[in-house]
Amino acid sequence: IAGLFSHHDRERFRVSVYSYGPDDGSPYRQRIATESERFIDIAGLSEAAAAARIRADGTDILIDLN
Repeated sequence: IAGLFSHHDRERFRVSVYSYGPDDGSPYRQRIATESERFIDIAGLSEAAAAARIRADGTDILIDLN
């Protein structure tokens, strides 16, 4: 997945990444965070709170890459 987020057309799409896994401090995670417009760590939220956050952010399409 590394590199995927930098290829989206930023004129047409806002790329937000929601991370619910542990922050391992890896270069891989850092690259994804850097290449997305917004990187939101929702690991500490309940499922309901995470869904509310994603909804409040106005997310139209959500894809689970796991």
